[in-house]
Amino acid sequence: MVESIIKSIQTSIELNKCRHCGCMRESLEGIRDRLENCNETQFYPLFCEAKFAIECLEEVEYA
Repeated sequence: MVESIIKSIQTSIELNKCRHCGCMRESLEGIRDRLENCNETQFYPLFCEAKFAIECLEEVEYA
């Protein structure tokens, strides 16, 4: 399941419209925040992917 979520994040962040839309920001920040202090190693790749994707987001273009 974690791999599936990571793949979805990767696919979405590759799309220009998804980086500008802003709809993923809240979800990505929620994933990052919830997993930040998680000690379960299975979730570390998801934490890293969410953190990376947030860094890739650009200014919201659609209002």
